[in-house]
Amino acid sequence: MSEEDFHKERVGGMKSIREMLIHIADCELLWLNSMVEKNILYETRNSINSLENIRAYSAFVKSHTAYFIKQLLSEYENKIIEVKRRDGTLLNFTQKKILAHMITHEIHHIGQLSVWARELQLKPVSSDLIIRNFDKST
Repeated sequence: MSEEDFHKERVGGMKSIREMLIHIADCELLWLNSMVEKNILYETRNSINSLENIRAYSAFVKSHTAYFIKQLLSEYENKIIEVKRRDGTLLNFTQKKILAHMITHEIHHIGQLSVWARELQLKPVSSDLIIRNFDKST
């Protein structure tokens, strides 16, 4: 796709394909950080300006998420995480609920990206995460 299409303001979502892709990784890292003892930082987050940079950021986040899941204790279904909202209110969620939200959040935005891809006459990326990642054995 052209740089113009990549940055073009669109209806819905995060307003552009670029911003949507960054948002997906940002939110995954935000929720992951709610569950880890020491926040994970992506040092070059503020200099993401290309699809290659976004892919690197996404790979960084996904590697930390995968590591977290591999270390996850069996009591994750009941382990409560306290999350402080921007307005200062505190909410409590289980790790299981947070992980489910992380998955549904990404799939929700894949749907939006699929609509935009079709508008550009492109084949959308599959939201079927099992099949999409099957060949990569992940």
